[in-house]
Amino acid sequence: IGGYCSAFEDDGRFEVDIELARLKDVETIYLNLCHEIIHMKQYVLHELGTKFEFLPDEVNITSAWKGNPWVAAKNQDGYFDSPWEKEAYEREQWLYDSAVDNLTTNINRRKR
Repeated sequence: IGGYCSAFEDDGRFEVDIELARLKDVETIYLNLCHEIIHMKQYVLHELGTKFEFLPDEVNITSAWKGNPWVAAKNQDGYFDSPWEKEAYEREQWLYDSAVDNLTTNINRRKR
């Protein structure tokens, strides 16, 4: 796992925590950050939700996608087949490329 994103909402304000793995390849670190930023967007727009139910001997965790509980079917992988991970993997490269293009454009403008 290259990173992790969690979010907590209190009275319309979000506290978001993004953790990234320590890797030597800087490009991979930035790509992982883009992946987790997409999860941040999902939490803030209430597309992704996580409910924790604390019981005496266990914690039940239920995920929801766009307001509907989501549980992997028997033929699905609970991580890679989840709709929020599909979106994050599909869009991480686009976000990375957009950020690099934007930074490159701004750097080139300042050099003039």
